[in-house]
Amino acid sequence: MPRGRFERKLVIGILALFVPPAAFAVGAVLFLRARGTLADPSVLAAVLLVGSLALLAYLAVTAAALGRVVIRSLRAVRQGAELIGTVNPDHRLQAHTGDEIEGLAEDINRLADRWAAARRALAEQEARANRALTAEHARLAAVLEHLDEGVLVVTGQGTIALANRAAGGLLGAGRPLLGRNVLELVPGEPLAGYLARVRAGQPVRVRTSLRGPDGPVEARISSLAPSARGADGLILALRGSEAAGSGGPAIRGMGLVSGVSVAEPGPERSLLYDFSHFEAVTKGLDAATRGQRLAETTFAVLDTETTGLSPRTGDRVVSIAVVLLDRGRVRAQEAFDALVNPQRPIPVSSQRFHGITDAMVAGAPRIAEVLSALARYVADAPVAGHEIAFDLEFLDAEARRTGLPSLADGRPILDTRLISHAIHGPGVSHSLEAVAERLGVTIQARHSALGDALATAEILARLLELASRRGIETLGDLLDAIRSRRPLG
Repeated sequence: MPRGRFERKLVIGILALFVPPAAFAVGAVLFLRARGTLADPSVLAAVLLVGSLALLAYLAVTAAALGRVVIRSLRAVRQGAELIGTVNPDHRLQAHTGDEIEGLAEDINRLADRWAAARRALAEQEARANRALTAEHARLAAVLEHLDEGVLVVTGQGTIALANRAAGGLLGAGRPLLGRNVLELVPGEPLAGYLARVRAGQPVRVRTSLRGPDGPVEARISSLAPSARGADGLILALRGSEAAGSGGPAIRGMGLVSGVSVAEPGPERSLLYDFSHFEAVTKGLDAATRGQRLAETTFAVLDTETTGLSPRTGDRVVSIAVVLLDRGRVRAQEAFDALVNPQRPIPVSSQRFHGITDAMVAGAPRIAEVLSALARYVADAPVAGHEIAFDLEFLDAEARRTGLPSLADGRPILDTRLISHAIHGPGVSHSLEAVAERLGVTIQARHSALGDALATAEILARLLELASRRGIETLGDLLDAIRSRRPLG
């Protein structure tokens, strides 16, 4: 690319600022002088004043237009470089300015290609190094999942870092256990006392009876092996009665039996362990919801499929999926995923859209049962979605019809489309597909509730990372930024 092309553009732009108005002014003066108009001093002063104001207005408008072109190109390069360096390393810049800005974009793309090659080499080394560890994890998961006893590992603050399926049946109450505080499920003494002892560095090794959600639970409790900082937490081996943890015939794992119509089946094994909880101190949410820190908040990312586009004309929900985004991590294997019997035929046009047929929902639970399970799963988490007003309109209509409370009552609601607009402005598309492509998110099974919820959760995680780079740290900050409708960068 020839050097100096951008400089020539600037020179031409500056000349365009001054040459046309100067030529016009000279021509106007010569014309008025030929007619003798400028002989009167008052007329000359008026002409000079009007001419000066007109010249200033022309210069301002032309300079703003030239600056807007340059700034638009530079902003596109900066935003693209940010995407490469943060949430989407595979993004590449597209600058067709024919000057040094395009050359800068090409240089950034070459650096990104080298970075991608280095990442791939490092990933291959990590894969080789972690293969044996992954096998050990798989064996551990298989053993723990098939134990009749429930097994929990909790931090000294009570955060659940490991839970097998039996523990979920005893204590799950319809929602994933990982990341929750065990005292929410087994409140009061004696467990609170054992946690206090382990935080004080005292060993614990007892057999006791705990009060679980569905009745007494026998527990063997011991402290984890002490580390340099003292004992890290507790191991709980749980056993309940036959009735405890059965969950009822409609409940499977962490959600309802669904069989959502996607090309690939959803994962059947819930996430077994997450030891990252030992690396962070569990903090209670601030009493003011606006003060909740985004990096420490669990979001419930929701999507629905319906019989049509308007609940006002009788359209109903046929599928609901929710995926938890827990402190920036998508809990894909613990998704709430349910088909719903809408008690009315699904139009063929809608079946072609989302693939759900009347036969698929014939044995599915009705909306009241699903909404009750959904409320237990979501608990008090903020709810997010892409163009979520559509989903909430349907869920609110279903809640009113069944006499249940609205899911939106008393909680923050976030729309990833609006967050995307706040970060990247109006100059790009903010459809789900466009945002996913920009952020490097692959949408699996588009137009299924679970597929779209999983993609939206990944999108939200990356949007929150970009928001943090702009000083957006709390829910209040984010809601204010969305409400202002001004791009953040």
